[in-house]
Amino acid sequence: IYCMWTCRQVRYIWARGLSQWRPPEGKALPIMVSNSLSSSKVPLVLPSSANNLLTWYTCGPTVYEVSHLGHARNYITNDIIHSILRHFFSIDVFHVMGMTDVDDKIIDRARLKNMHFRDLALQMEQEFWKDMELLGVKKPTAVTRVSEHIEEILKFVQKIIDNGFAYESNGSVYFDTHTFLDKMPQSQYSLLLPSSKLMEPDQSESKDSSKRNQQHFVLWKKAKPWELEDGAFWESPWGKGRPGWHIECSAMCFATFGERLVVHSGGIDLKFPHHCNEIAQCEAHLHGNNILEKDNWPSYFLHMGHLHISGMKMSKSLKNFVTIKEFVEQYPPHLLRWMCLLHKYNATLQYSEERMMDASSVHDKLLEFFVRVEDELRTTKKEDDSKTSVLDVFPKWKTTDQSLYDTYLQVHKTVNESLADDFDTPQALSSLFSLVSSCFKYLNTTQTPSKPLVQLIRNYLLDSLTLGFGFSPSEFKRGRSSLFEGDLFLKEDAKMKSGQEGSNKKTEQVVDVLVKFRRTVRDVALTIKDQKSSDELLRASDDLRSECFEKLGVRITDLNEESLDKWVEIDIEQHRRNEILKQHRTQEFAQRKKEVEAKSLIPPEKMFLSNENMSDFDEHGIPRRDGKGELLSKSALKKIRKLYEKQVRLNNQSRSQIDR
Repeated sequence: IYCMWTCRQVRYIWARGLSQWRPPEGKALPIMVSNSLSSSKVPLVLPSSANNLLTWYTCGPTVYEVSHLGHARNYITNDIIHSILRHFFSIDVFHVMGMTDVDDKIIDRARLKNMHFRDLALQMEQEFWKDMELLGVKKPTAVTRVSEHIEEILKFVQKIIDNGFAYESNGSVYFDTHTFLDKMPQSQYSLLLPSSKLMEPDQSESKDSSKRNQQHFVLWKKAKPWELEDGAFWESPWGKGRPGWHIECSAMCFATFGERLVVHSGGIDLKFPHHCNEIAQCEAHLHGNNILEKDNWPSYFLHMGHLHISGMKMSKSLKNFVTIKEFVEQYPPHLLRWMCLLHKYNATLQYSEERMMDASSVHDKLLEFFVRVEDELRTTKKEDDSKTSVLDVFPKWKTTDQSLYDTYLQVHKTVNESLADDFDTPQALSSLFSLVSSCFKYLNTTQTPSKPLVQLIRNYLLDSLTLGFGFSPSEFKRGRSSLFEGDLFLKEDAKMKSGQEGSNKKTEQVVDVLVKFRRTVRDVALTIKDQKSSDELLRASDDLRSECFEKLGVRITDLNEESLDKWVEIDIEQHRRNEILKQHRTQEFAQRKKEVEAKSLIPPEKMFLSNENMSDFDEHGIPRRDGKGELLSKSALKKIRKLYEKQVRLNNQSRSQIDR
């Protein structure tokens, strides 16, 4: 037995050495992507016959429960990349999402709820799409559901059997990984397979005596007695049953795209075993077809990074998840998109209050920029457009204008280069914000800014944020600002009554006088030698701005000595909500800090003892079994040990501080 095991291991390692990713034939795009099949950045290539159309398949959710932020990170990131491809590189994306609506978890959950599994799956899928709408994630081109592709799955399984890579046993069908690697040693299967997993059974499946080897995985599952009672089965040549997990995506991909798929994406947790087994199934299905001599299936695998909370992957099994609905009850949905943009798509994202405040600060800075631009365009507008001279509209191009324009051109170039480098959104945002800072400086130091230049930059930023990164245009509206409607030089609405026009102009004139008066008071206060009197005047000036003006819906921006202070109308209700949110964040941050400090004092050996979902603890307090007495899986134990080790470090740090 040992010799057989050793021979198998040597064959796996040998096959891994023979396997290598082959660049596909076709049109190379100016985009580099981190391809999991090559473990490196490689050029993105479209088939010559694609006509600028990129085929893309995404593993969708298993719809048995509401989605959490870990799911959201995956789908928002996909949405961002698709928006980048369309807007910045003019690539059309044919996006298909696979929906797992037949699964053990769905069937078991439906039994607990006394529902038919199909009803539960449909209900949860509807909730999923509602969540995606809340997050602004665009719908895919098509959705494939397992329950709607049973016939295609049966044919797919039969072809694998016919090609000699699968066998029937006791009403189920299993994929023979050993035969597969023996016959196809150059398969891409091992390219996604971690070395530590070479001889490890598929942890997503329970131990099954019907398998010839526990490393084989199921393609078609024989129905269990209670599944027969619940009608959770389909007829097949091998008896009543249902598809295995891995076969679903393979068969649905082929049903939609045919034999060639350019990009397949999913969460990093699906890399092994799900995506490994997908490759094996598809290559086994194509065995004898010369297409594998020319291309890989798929051409590229892109994996999205985890979303962690308290240092651990957010997951339902660890009960450390935040649902999407819980999130949007506390925060504006667009902040999650910002948080994704501020990190590389394939990097781990740490979810925390601090990260949310970072995202909020970024968004607020852009809002302030657009308000500032609106203010500039409003205050430089002549009262009578009919008497406006072309010299006012297009004044002489100054050195400051040229400098800002040069910055715009450079940013335009660096943003495209960053996004072409594996969709590096953090670097692209850094360039965009350098343009925002330059434009702020330009507006604050230039007596007569070029309106066409400001408009050019404003439009570029808006297009990048909305068309390029997927934000809703409404996220960048504030107060009466209408940045996306009509003439962005803020011409008066033709439908506005003349009386309202007069009233609005009179109000603006009154505010202008008050702002100038406030500026005069500030300037005088800064020259007074009596520090106490000076401080009182400055405090009164600040109170007028924050307590009076903002509560009335007017925001003032203090500029330099050469420029007049600026003001703009704001949404009073939105301002109130922002202040409440800011206060709430501060309180939550303080509370979270207390909780972390209290948690760090818990001895590591006692941290799991009170958890009702864990039992049978070793001498370190690490559980061996769950609350039902069943042995914990290797992956669950690994997560628990990481949590334990982190607690050891936190506890040691806390005790060191106490000792000091």
